Amino acid sequence: MFYIEYDSEGNITRMHGKPFDDKRGLGKTEEQLLETGLLFEKNEIPNEDGVLKINLETMELFKEPLEELPNRLDPEEAARRIEKLEEDLENSVIELSTALSMLMMGGNADV
Repeated sequence: MFYIEYDSEGNITRMHGKPFDDKRGLGKTEEQLLETGLLFEKNEIPNEDGVLKINLETMELFKEPLEELPNRLDPEEAARRIEKLEEDLENSVIELSTALSMLMMGGNADV
């Protein structure tokens, strides 16, 4: 059984392969899960290549072929986002390194 959440365009936003598992499950009842998503058996999930989506009219899963996906980001926007992510990652590494150094020296690690 798979649990799937989706957005208003039918894009899958969350998927869990064992929602009722005692250790790694979501800790919710079937009724609670159906309030925010849908449950599917493995054989209901298409095997072909593509991006998994849900048809909002029929509530059936399908795969949107990769070659039909629109180019959602122009190259300049993609480059800008990558640069921002790199900056954020570098800042996070610096903050974590500082916190680790403080902890190792017995100080307060609040950064």
